[in-house]
Amino acid sequence: MGVNTFIEHALKMQESSFTLKDFSKFLTEMGIPCPKKELRAVLEQSPEVFQLDNGLYITKAGFFSGRLFSICPTAQEYDAGVLVPGDRCMPFVDSELYTSKLQFVIDGTTLPYKQASFDSDTAIDMFMFYGEEYAPQYIADDEANAGCREILLSEGLSNNVSLTGIDISLLKEKYNLKRGGRLLCKVLSRWDGVVEVCVEGDGENRFDLGENGEKRLFWYEVLENAFLEAFEAEGPCECIEAQIVSVFYHNVDALCVPECGSLEEFINRYAKKVGIESYGVETRLWYKGQNPPFVGAWNKNHIETAISQLNRSLTWGQHVPFVLEPDILDLYVLNMLYLKDSAISALPEYIYPSDYVFDRGERESFVADMTRRLETYRKTYNWFADQSVGPLRCKALDLFRSVSFIIYKVDCFRGDMAKIPQQELVILSQLYSHLSQILDMCMDSNSAEAERNLEEIPVMMTSLDGMRYNLEDVEDVLLDALDERCINSFKVVK
Repeated sequence: MGVNTFIEHALKMQESSFTLKDFSKFLTEMGIPCPKKELRAVLEQSPEVFQLDNGLYITKAGFFSGRLFSICPTAQEYDAGVLVPGDRCMPFVDSELYTSKLQFVIDGTTLPYKQASFDSDTAIDMFMFYGEEYAPQYIADDEANAGCREILLSEGLSNNVSLTGIDISLLKEKYNLKRGGRLLCKVLSRWDGVVEVCVEGDGENRFDLGENGEKRLFWYEVLENAFLEAFEAEGPCECIEAQIVSVFYHNVDALCVPECGSLEEFINRYAKKVGIESYGVETRLWYKGQNPPFVGAWNKNHIETAISQLNRSLTWGQHVPFVLEPDILDLYVLNMLYLKDSAISALPEYIYPSDYVFDRGERESFVADMTRRLETYRKTYNWFADQSVGPLRCKALDLFRSVSFIIYKVDCFRGDMAKIPQQELVILSQLYSHLSQILDMCMDSNSAEAERNLEEIPVMMTSLDGMRYNLEDVEDVLLDALDERCINSFKVVK
C-alpha cells in the first residue's frame, strides 16, 4: 500500500477530531514520517477532511456518523418488498462504497439483500445525486448486472434493469412499515457502510399533517435556503455530492433532526427554487430552470486576480506561455515509442498550438528535453506489453492536444470571461478534467488499480468518441466568440 493510499485509508477510518500534531504522530508511529507542512497541505486539500476551529480537524466519518437522516420507500419499492439505497444515504455513507453493499440493521438484525427489476428511468432516478450522467455506471456496477456490465456501459441501458436492494419484508411484517412510511436512519460505520434504521409512522403521508408534518415542511424550507446560500458562496462545486456535503456540514444542527425529510423528496416534491440542471455534460443542483455559469460570484475575483497577475508577469510583447505537465510530456514520449516514431524534431509543431511563437532558444530547449525523456524511456519500454494501454493513450492524447489548444486560446484572452459562452467553457473544462483522469491512468501502469483499469479500456475508448463529439459542438462557438471579443477590443483612433 502506497503512502497516499495509506493516508487516505487512515482518514476514512478516523472518527474522532484530531490536530495536525496528532496525525503526524500517528503516521510516524506507523513508520510513515511526513513533514508537517506537507501533511497540513494534505489535510486541507483532502475531500475527506473538514477544518474546525482551534487547529482541529474532523473527517467525514467522524462528522456524519450517527447523524439522523430519513428514507421514504416508494410505492413501487414497497410493493416489491425491496429498498434500493441508491443515492439516498448521501452524504452520510462513503460514496466509494457500492450502494448495493450497504448493510441495513434494525434492533441488531441485519436485513438481507434482495434483487428486483425496475424500468431504466426509475433506476436512473435512484442515482440522480451521483449525476444522471454517471447513473448508468452505478447501475452497471451492481452485482445484479455482473454478467452484462460491459454491454450496459457500451450499448446503453435496456428498458428494464436489475438492482440489488434491502429486503424490507421484516420491516413490513414485524415493524409495521406501511406504504408511505418512513425509515429514520443513522450510520453506525461509514467505512463498512452499516446503517441503523427504525420504522417511523404508519404511512399515508401522516407526517405532512400536524406538528411533525409542519416541522418536516419547515425542514424542506431550511434545506432549500441552505442550497441557495451555497450556490452564491461556492458555485456548482466539482459534483452534486460536494454540494450536498457542504450544505449538510454547514447546517447539520437544523437538518439532522428527527423530523428530517429526504433529499429525494425535496427535489421531487418540495423544491420551489432548486432543481437538477445541466452543467456542461454533467448535472448540478442549481436555481431551477437555469444552468450554472462558468464564472460567478464564487470565482470571479479569483479569475480576475489570476489574469491580472499573469499580465503583470509578462513583459511588453511577450506571449502567454504554453505549459504542459511533465507527466503529459512523458506520455507524448511513450506515444512516440508506441507509434515507432523517431521524428522528435517535429514534436514542437505537433504539441504546441500552430500560432504559438517560440522565444529564442525555447524550441531547441524543448527538443533537447524531449530527447532526454525519449532515451530514458527507450531503455525499459516494451512495445508488446504496451498493446493494451497504447491505443487508449494515443487516442486520448490526440483529443487532449485539441482541447489544450483551445484552452490556450482562452488563457490568452484578456477580457471579461463572463462574456464568453458559459456552457461551452464549462464543457471545455470538463473535457480537460476527464481527459486528465484517463491520461493519469495511462501513466500509472504498474499498480493494482491499473490492473483493474485495464478492464475499463473498452468503455474509455467509447467515452473518448463521445468527448470528441462534445468538443466539436463547442469548438467553433468558443473560437468565434474569442475572435469577436478580440476584434471588438480594438478601437479606431481618429
